Amino acid sequence: MTPSLIAVAALLSQTDRCESAPRVAAPLAPITADSGRMFRGTLSADGRTLYYFKKVTPNKEDYRIYVTRLVAGQWTAPTKLALSGGEDSELYPTLSPDGNRLVFSSYHLIPSDTFAYKNAHLWYVDRRGDGWGPPVFMAEATTIGHYHSGPMFEADGSLKFNRTTPDWRLMVPLTTRWDGTRYGPGEPDRELDRWQRFRPDLHVWHAKWAPGKRAVLLEVARRDPATGRPGATELWVVTRAGDGWGTPRPLGAGVNTPVNEQFASFSADGCRLIFTRNYSTLQQVGWAAAVADSTGGP
Repeated sequence: MTPSLIAVAALLSQTDRCESAPRVAAPLAPITADSGRMFRGTLSADGRTLYYFKKVTPNKEDYRIYVTRLVAGQWTAPTKLALSGGEDSELYPTLSPDGNRLVFSSYHLIPSDTFAYKNAHLWYVDRRGDGWGPPVFMAEATTIGHYHSGPMFEADGSLKFNRTTPDWRLMVPLTTRWDGTRYGPGEPDRELDRWQRFRPDLHVWHAKWAPGKRAVLLEVARRDPATGRPGATELWVVTRAGDGWGTPRPLGAGVNTPVNEQFASFSADGCRLIFTRNYSTLQQVGWAAAVADSTGGP
């Protein structure tokens, strides 16, 4: 293991709060398993509440958000939410660090949207008692008609997300910040953007900051040399080394298999990596363990 990997692993392991995180990838809330329909999850800091979204209509862009809770050592039957009201697709739930806000993407109609088809825009809801309050459209952070995906909270409360053009040719990683009353316009994250195209033999679906911003998590697919088409997705990591960066490498601790590992997120306390395996199960692993066991790659 390189010095930069040792430093990151030590930093993430130095607190007792991460000791309960699995050292090897394992199923998270097996009751949620649904072959070919599972997408990203977000786990609360106490590890007892899990939000995720899945496809509910085959061959259609039709998704819903569900929640399950750990009660007396057992995960409850998942409950479907309707955060934006009605029966619109809702995707990519992400919890704020304090658990009091949930940001998500929704196909809910925006009055000013004149595009011929609906697209996923950013919304949030705030905790109200045991449930959630009315949905708020994130107007300044959203570009009407573009596809907004992968929102993830940072420890400081800022929000990372991706914006894709209507023709699906360009995806840009952005950051929006809360000013006390609203989320401002998305600011390009050029550090993440550079990792979207770091090697021609790889297709990088997503690049996202790991907790503490000492590492970047990459969702990577190796291109077929003959066709250029990406194969199964793997989860890689690249860590800071002095003033620069080390070499990107596949995560260890049982994260990667011959099938797809993707739609990664982190628990609100930064201890656990959550990801989807082959669109069928949610998996979890201690982030420090996965980094410490990362391999050299090709």
